[in-house]
Amino acid sequence: MNWRQRLGAFIGGFDAGQHHRRLRGFRATRAHVNALIAAAGPDITARARWLVRNNGYAVNAVESWAANTVGEGIKPISKIGDAARKEELQRLWLA
Repeated sequence: MNWRQRLGAFIGGFDAGQHHRRLRGFRATRAHVNALIAAAGPDITARARWLVRNNGYAVNAVESWAANTVGEGIKPISKIGDAARKEELQRLWLA
């Protein structure tokens, strides 16, 4: 253990930066996320799609995420002052 690790252990610091017994076997990659996605992206995409087809929890997670991200969709509001023209525009939009 170098002096920085000893100092961090002495004064506290981040738990993920410590070298306790339970973290001794944990080897995190230092690769950039874009490199990881480029290498494993097609496999991850295929597995995620398989889960959505075969697992109700995955379907629910995707639907919940999409609903919370998009909401009810685009709802345009016209700033036209004339009520009749505004109503006509709204009717055309809904059509």
